[in-house]
Amino acid sequence: MKTYVPALFIFLWLQLDGMSQGEQVKQLPSILRVQEGSSAIINCTYVDSASLYFPWYEQKPGKHPKLLIDIRSNMERKQTQRLILLLNEKAKHFSLHITDTQPGDSAMYFCAASAHCSTGTCSPGPNLPGAPSTSCVTGLPGQRLPVVSLQFLA
Repeated sequence: MKTYVPALFIFLWLQLDGMSQGEQVKQLPSILRVQEGSSAIINCTYVDSASLYFPWYEQKPGKHPKLLIDIRSNMERKQTQRLILLLNEKAKHFSLHITDTQPGDSAMYFCAASAHCSTGTCSPGPNLPGAPSTSCVTGLPGQRLPVVSLQFLA
């Protein structure tokens, strides 16, 4: 008897180049597909070499965005449970690694970079309406952050 493993598909698209405290961030690749139980890697690059704070946010359907994991420029790696955040300041690149992907990982994911912000010191910007005050993702009116949509398809 054949057993079928449901696949977890990760769709990634750029809506526009994002802004965080005036700093441009870009997420790649355009589409990434993984099976449930494997790993997913979402890459983010930034422009400003003065960036000190690099958060990732998760927004579940019908919910407000929440801080998922963050790292500061004095670290190269941070891990919490199934999430690993790697920072390469020289390449102006940071990546979110989700190990053992599960259907519960279905969400929108946002990366950001900031030279002036740390958890609890900022207000939400117009690009993340309803975000809690610890979001630290701000931008210019009319600009949106690039997002990653993680969706489980049976």
